[in-house]
Amino acid sequence: MRWLRVLNAKSSVAASDRTAAGLLEMLATPVPAMPDIPTKPVEQVARLCFVIDATESRARTWKAAQKIQAQMFRVAQRSGNLLAQVIYFRGARTIAAVTDGWASSADLLAAEMANVECRTGPTQILQSLDLARELGSTAIVLIGDAFEEYPEALEIRAEQLDNAGIPVFTFLEGDDAEAVWAFSRLAEITGGAFAVFGDHRDLGDLVTAAATYATGGTQALARLSGPAAGEVLKQLPPPGRALRQQGRP
Repeated sequence: MRWLRVLNAKSSVAASDRTAAGLLEMLATPVPAMPDIPTKPVEQVARLCFVIDATESRARTWKAAQKIQAQMFRVAQRSGNLLAQVIYFRGARTIAAVTDGWASSADLLAAEMANVECRTGPTQILQSLDLARELGSTAIVLIGDAFEEYPEALEIRAEQLDNAGIPVFTFLEGDDAEAVWAFSRLAEITGGAFAVFGDHRDLGDLVTAAATYATGGTQALARLSGPAAGEVLKQLPPPGRALRQQGRP
């Protein structure tokens, strides 16, 4: 019986040696490389936030503006993979988003904006931009006719938006000198574009250009025909910075 135990022990040792040798041989054998599997690029969903002045100074043209806004929401969403939100300011302290979250329905945005009426009050552009940034916007379209806030504060907000990679496209109704400076400066610092809309420039075309850039970058905008697209394109930063702003490598 003792001999059998010794024999079994020797056999166990031998089996262990053979197992260890087998493992070493397996480890020494190179593993064939796995073939490259093509990956589908992840689509970027743009979140375009409209910041709209609904103060009393725009009341005269508000009904016409509502029709234009309904058109531009629809045009913007045809431009690509896009979600939209609208923030408006009016009265003394009203800054509100028209929906609870980002919307994929242009008709919903248009219907909500149809219920908004203008009220007397100062511009609240800077706080509206803060809200747009907090909501996770990837681009902002500002539409208004005046600027009544501190220039220094605008510079600070613009730098914050630029650091966050959020370009601002500013479209001005009228020719107020302070608003021209503020709107153009905001666009310049953030890498967006500025234009005055009215008789010679259609707001819908300008918004289409901004939405096209937000969803497809400078290459997509370059393929868009029309003077508005060209005007926006020539103001945009070099491609390297534009790609950084859109969160691309």
